[in-house]
Amino acid sequence: MTDWLTWKAAKGVATAVASYVWKRASPVVRRWRAERQAVEEGTPPTDPIDAAIDEAFERLIGEARDEGLLAEARVRAGHAVVAVGIFRGQAVREWLRLHAVQADLRRSARDRILNPAAERTAPRTSTLAAYERATGEHRPSAKAAFLQTVDVLVASIRASIDPNSTIFAAASAHNADRVIERIDDLEQRSLLPPMTCAPMSLHS
Repeated sequence: MTDWLTWKAAKGVATAVASYVWKRASPVVRRWRAERQAVEEGTPPTDPIDAAIDEAFERLIGEARDEGLLAEARVRAGHAVVAVGIFRGQAVREWLRLHAVQADLRRSARDRILNPAAERTAPRTSTLAAYERATGEHRPSAKAAFLQTVDVLVASIRASIDPNSTIFAAASAHNADRVIERIDDLEQRSLLPPMTCAPMSLHS
């Protein structure tokens, strides 16, 4: 009993330490990766949103894209902290390995970040069917898993990119333009009164 409690406490401490170390090291690792890409001739810079999504997939699945002991240790530490609940299941991780599934999840996460005012992007039927085949579960569980995974990807993007980044500024400007276009459209269709101000009187 004492050995089990000791092991449990040690595991809790290790998880907390891994979480702290990853939180501190993650920005440094991303900078190193970006700088290495810049050095390599002909290699275009990585989109920061895609980079954050790639790293989140690594942690959820528990497999590093890059070779090397450091990359493996980093991903395993992140996996121990992040992959809880449904992501502990091997069938769910196999589903996440599918390229078409990753593309659909990536598309939805990017839409949530770059166009938050819009309705959530619905998963493709093929993505849900793949989940059903992998896990043996039904459509409601597949939809819930899709939305939960997108939430993880969105959280990873927001934690990885400076809120003052031009990415978010451009997205906000784009969304504002879309709202104005929508108002103009409604006005032209006579569904809204025109947005004009009455002239101010110079006399009280």
